[in-house]
Amino acid sequence: MGRSAKIRIPVFSGLKEPLRDWLKSLGAAMAASGAVALYHVMGVTPEWPLKSGGGGQLWRGGKPEETVKVDGRQLKGAYSSLTTSPIDVPDLAFVGCPHCSVSEMEEVAQLTEGKKVKKGRRFWLCTSRHVKSLAEKRGLITRLEAAGIEVYCDTCIIVTWLKEAGVDSIITNSGKAAYYAPQFCKVEVMFDRLPQIVKRVTE
Repeated sequence: MGRSAKIRIPVFSGLKEPLRDWLKSLGAAMAASGAVALYHVMGVTPEWPLKSGGGGQLWRGGKPEETVKVDGRQLKGAYSSLTTSPIDVPDLAFVGCPHCSVSEMEEVAQLTEGKKVKKGRRFWLCTSRHVKSLAEKRGLITRLEAAGIEVYCDTCIIVTWLKEAGVDSIITNSGKAAYYAPQFCKVEVMFDRLPQIVKRVTE
């Protein structure tokens, strides 16, 4: 969507009760692939009723410049476009771009409960210092580290020397990381959902 919108302001309809973490990831991916600094979700983002005057008249002339319908085929194409190479078992699994929230860390902990990162593979999770302190109080860091997950604060793989760390391929659920990593880090990337990521790098 970032490529389509470029510097324009997208307005989404049909997103029913999206989680805040989903909106965070959507905004980050659009800012990376385009230059989207602001977007609206009808009936969701707080400023939408104010901007629309309660009647949906947000656009100049009463209608949008362009309407884009997103279906399953387009979503599949987006996943493919963010994957540079089909990787059987990547060197590194990465989540946390933007930084993980406590609820996202809880999801990773649940999915990796009773599992271990495969030998020779790594699983990195990035978050903020503040969120890590909250996660520690809930016992999440202990659970994540028990599975072999490395938790880092206040950084991101996009500014990490992955090659020097012996990483040639990554798998991530971050559209932003998947877009930037091949350019900035010179690594192969596979884009997938979190459950599939866990299946590939844990046992």
